[in-house]
Amino acid sequence: MSSTISTLGTQSGMDLKSVIDAMVSNYKSTLETSVTTQKKLMEVQISGISTLKSSVSTFSDKVSKLLDDDSYTPVSVSRETTDSEGNELKSYPYGISAKSGASAGRYDISVLQTAKSTEFSSKIASDSSAYKADSDGNLVTDKDSTLTFTKGTGDDAKTFTVSVKAGSSVDDVRKAINDASGNFGISANYVRGNDGAYNLSIQSDSTGASNEVSITGDIAILGMDESKGSSDSIKQHAQDAKINVNGTEISSDTNTFDKQVSGVTITAYEESAKNDDGSHATVHSEITRDYSSVTSTVSAMFSGLNELSASCEKLGKRDTYTNGVSNYDGGDLAGSSITQNMPIVLKNVILKSDNLPKLLEYGVTMAKDGTFSLDSSKFQKALKEDYTGVTNAFKELGNQMNASLKTYTRTGGILDTYQNSSKSQLDSYEKRLEQYDERVSAYENMLTARFSKLDKLVSTWNGYSSSLTSIFKQLQNSGD
Repeated sequence: MSSTISTLGTQSGMDLKSVIDAMVSNYKSTLETSVTTQKKLMEVQISGISTLKSSVSTFSDKVSKLLDDDSYTPVSVSRETTDSEGNELKSYPYGISAKSGASAGRYDISVLQTAKSTEFSSKIASDSSAYKADSDGNLVTDKDSTLTFTKGTGDDAKTFTVSVKAGSSVDDVRKAINDASGNFGISANYVRGNDGAYNLSIQSDSTGASNEVSITGDIAILGMDESKGSSDSIKQHAQDAKINVNGTEISSDTNTFDKQVSGVTITAYEESAKNDDGSHATVHSEITRDYSSVTSTVSAMFSGLNELSASCEKLGKRDTYTNGVSNYDGGDLAGSSITQNMPIVLKNVILKSDNLPKLLEYGVTMAKDGTFSLDSSKFQKALKEDYTGVTNAFKELGNQMNASLKTYTRTGGILDTYQNSSKSQLDSYEKRLEQYDERVSAYENMLTARFSKLDKLVSTWNGYSSSLTSIFKQLQNSGD
């Protein structure tokens, strides 16, 4: 049809294409203007719903913290800067941190010893009985050898075996140990001195006395005396960490004491300095309730409610009108009952709560504009006087607030229904516009067909007109 439109008027000399374009444009505008406007408004509304859901989600997260027991058990940990002898500490011999649910407490702690792993030290010289010089003069093992590494004893023992072929260099032995299947954390390394001897170090990564390592088999290839066993080459025995907490000695196979002291984790860094009498100096630590953290959590909920209310007010602001015509200057959810009702419902949870008298006593206030706040000083004073009663009151408030929020936030709830309905309406507008496109196309085709006939008819009449004009001129000339 486009080719037909492009040739319209060529026979009659009339600009019929412009006429059709104008008529089609007018027809399309008449059909689409209203629906296009409604579609744009619905897109704005859907955007507004997303904004509202985001604001509700942010507030919901703050309410959830009121329900979390960890929100009411934060503590702060402090350590003195001097030990029990009054010596200024350049570094702390231990670290201490509080676990979730830790209670206040005082701890005098000293580190008696840190956890260590087994370390072997040996020397492989040119005259070693297990080695010989190859054709290039390098030390190589003189026979096939086997080493067995064992960690621990009894049923908990772990082992792995290393096979070394004859003719292996010291470096080959090192690699065979490090790459052995089942290696449970043994590493072998050496330093070769100016005398050509290999100073071998074999270390375990497992600390604790129960993780002592032994080596059996052809240990001569490690520079060890087979008649004395590998224990004779131990530079450092595996040992437990030991600390003293408030007069009680406790041990751990690592430097971390995670279960022995309730509510806290203690990590040994280094042995504590010793007093003149040989005992270990203690460093005092305290765990105290962090009232400021609890205050921040509770205050954040009220601030969140204020922010959500402000968001609802902004989104739900109605359009203003001039001479009866909307200025479209309202919020994305202008006039929505949800933005009007939600703040009322949530604020009523506080105002109608059985705990309201106590909440007011604990420092909750409401301003004339409907916003809530928390008097930190009054709240913390109440915490110190009745910690359990205060925290239980706000947990209950959180439960009631959460129940009200769920009517909006749950799957298939008020917000979901509102959003799905809006998207469905938007889809219907888009389908109507697609249908209008078909109608406009049919209208254009109809006009093209009619104006094509007109073009031919005018062209024919133009031909008749030219013929008559020519005849009249001929008659006039013959009469003269």
